[in-house]
Amino acid sequence: MHRLIVTLAAVLLFTGCAGEAPPDISQDPASEAPDPAQPAPLDDTDPLDDDGADETTGVIYATLPLLDADEVAFLAKLNAYRRSLGKPALRASVALTHAANFHSKDMAVNDHFSHDSSDGTTFGPRVKRYYGYNTAIGENIAFGYQDAAAVFTAWKNSPGHDANMRGDYSVIGISKVLDADGTPYWTTDFGGFRDAILSAGVSTILSNAGFESTSITANVDHAAVRTLQRWHTYASGGGTATRRAGSQEAGSFGLRTVDVTAGKSLATQVVRAAAGVRYEVSARTRHVSGASQQTLYLDFLRADFTRISVVTANTGTATTWATTSVLADAPSGTRYVKILLYAGSGADAASTHDWDTVKLTAR
Repeated sequence: MHRLIVTLAAVLLFTGCAGEAPPDISQDPASEAPDPAQPAPLDDTDPLDDDGADETTGVIYATLPLLDADEVAFLAKLNAYRRSLGKPALRASVALTHAANFHSKDMAVNDHFSHDSSDGTTFGPRVKRYYGYNTAIGENIAFGYQDAAAVFTAWKNSPGHDANMRGDYSVIGISKVLDADGTPYWTTDFGGFRDAILSAGVSTILSNAGFESTSITANVDHAAVRTLQRWHTYASGGGTATRRAGSQEAGSFGLRTVDVTAGKSLATQVVRAAAGVRYEVSARTRHVSGASQQTLYLDFLRADFTRISVVTANTGTATTWATTSVLADAPSGTRYVKILLYAGSGADAASTHDWDTVKLTAR
């Protein structure tokens, strides 16, 4: 009976147009444990909001690393599956997306289906060219599956590949590349350390975008922020930066920044970032009183948190809620992005503003 089932399965797999290769996941999944002799990477972040409320689907990003509609759809299916098992969603890693893109292109161009590269480089060193952290990594590959649903089902039905999809990872890279005949080659690379992420599948990569959580650290000026994924507030000279009811457009809370002539007030959040990625920060703002505008900063930082470049946008003085936004490509050397909501206009220019729904996308 077992032999008959195998034979029938083989017949079914190989039916199709003449000369057309069947879909294949025959390569065993790859994985590699961290080196116990080396230190683990420092997780200096607060947890990302991960309740699924900000999930989106079908988003296509036009800048590199490219995630097309099928790749975003695969991420959505995988995260729905993980949540059904009580596991946290995976985020799209910039570095692992580069690693997956490289391998899918290598397989497609060279008609080569293996976890090893066509030049003989093995899985671990290849991935770590892009994602050089001492943490667990894994990889699934496939070819011939035309869409996200098909490749997801094939991997889910294969115990080893399914183990990678259910694994204790935090980030993923996804790539689907077509060869000259239109055959798709898929790579998913998994990692245990959350590096710079893309906003594929989520509306923002900031935490506590609407100030609904009390997870805010007070009395830390923007230049001193080192804990990632967390708002920090600071005020001087009589100014205030306060999470409060009544300062929101949505939800139950917003942030009010009050600038007086002798000081400043601000809120800061820093996240990991990567050069070559397009970042856009937007905020809903409302002018409450005073003569001056306030300012939204998108600040690109080096590994030592010093500034490379900054772009800004003024909030305006509209007393109804409006969107303030700024967009820029991260320059070479970028390791972090700092978002700064700033009130500090100098003498005789005091103002009060409300802020809500601060979002950062990375595409």
